[in-house]
Amino acid sequence: MGYRLVLDKVSYKYPGQTQYAISDITIEFIPGIIYGVIGSNGAGKTTLLKITGLLYKPLKGKILLNGKDPWRNNIEHYRRRTVYVHEKPVMLRTTVYNNLLYPLKLREIPRGEAHKRIQSIAHTLGLSHILEEKAHKLSTGQKQLVGIARALLVDPDIIALDEPFSNLDFTKKKLVTSLLRKLSSKGKTIIVSSHDTLTIEKTSDQLIVLEKGKIICKGPTKETIKFLYEGNSSCSDN
Repeated sequence: MGYRLVLDKVSYKYPGQTQYAISDITIEFIPGIIYGVIGSNGAGKTTLLKITGLLYKPLKGKILLNGKDPWRNNIEHYRRRTVYVHEKPVMLRTTVYNNLLYPLKLREIPRGEAHKRIQSIAHTLGLSHILEEKAHKLSTGQKQLVGIARALLVDPDIIALDEPFSNLDFTKKKLVTSLLRKLSSKGKTIIVSSHDTLTIEKTSDQLIVLEKGKIICKGPTKETIKFLYEGNSSCSDN
């Protein structure tokens, strides 16, 4: 079934700031669809993803998950159904395997089941050969893959990925894209921000374009990109 996520006139600004990072955002995220989010630095991409990942509470407007406001209905329960993956995830100073095991231990997943999940995701993302290496000593791209794997291991319904392709080579980008496609086919709601327009075009079904904290364009990815670069197709705004 998945979770239908709705943002209704959502605005957020950081403490001490006068300007809103995102303003009056209204959009619906439907399970089984991959949403790309693009925009220049400071456009509000990261803030939007942290809002969808339930890390930030809107200062104005509201969020609904399957019709319920998670901030008024057991926020911790809903946070367990969502993940936000930072572009540069923080690694525990232990092995890659233990980094992957940690969120499963928090959720009291039996050790045998946890091991199966870790082996499966490691194989999928090409991490099997580094499971016993120290995670904090990995390359930036490897840390990025471990961060993605660690988030997906808990089987979330809403997955928000902040610049997941930025430090990956072409082969790894294809692996991540293929995995996201598989997850979306299972009813997951996936939201991906990126500066890599080519990869986001290949990855996403719907595209959201942010500028100065507002949605200036949204729609099917190919049509939206055509509108942005050629101006010869339609584009809906907020």
